[in-house]
Amino acid sequence: MRREDAPPAGWYPDPTGGQRLWWWDGADWTDHKRVAPRAGRIAMAEEAAAAAKAAGQAAAAKDASSGYGAAPRVRAAASSRARLGSTMTRDDTTALVEEVRRATRTEIERATQGLTDRAGDARRQLEPLISEYGTKAVRWARRAAVVGVLLWVLYLAMTAAIQTGLMGWLGDRVDNAVNGTAVDVPALVLGSG
Repeated sequence: MRREDAPPAGWYPDPTGGQRLWWWDGADWTDHKRVAPRAGRIAMAEEAAAAAKAAGQAAAAKDASSGYGAAPRVRAAASSRARLGSTMTRDDTTALVEEVRRATRTEIERATQGLTDRAGDARRQLEPLISEYGTKAVRWARRAAVVGVLLWVLYLAMTAAIQTGLMGWLGDRVDNAVNGTAVDVPALVLGSG
């Protein structure tokens, strides 16, 4: 496209198909974007532009009949039409920002309430399970501890019985060896007999 054929600088619909308006600087798209005005605001701007155009035409007719130049009034009407069609006033922008903030706060509060409700539901569902399985775990731990203690006591008793029996048997063998019975002491000490 030639530079002469390019549209004038202003806000235009997103060329990529989005819902926002992009600023065309007369030569290229900039990084400036804004929310597109609502349909009601567009209708108000069109009505204001039509009223300004009608007032400009009436003033031009009056100026033409009176002999005064119409150029200053035409320029003022054109600039007000351009301003209404291409930009928003500071009050409009402030109102739009406040509306977006209110909507955002409302949405955040709704999402927070939803998450809080879900967390409460999950807590109410999990508490009985935790106490039930916690009680079962404590019961199993107690049973395991009792079984462990019983096995330890059994181990000590068996160890004591085995040691007593082995010492008694060794004591009998040593007594027999010392008294001269069938066991030979050197053979017992050397392990050959």
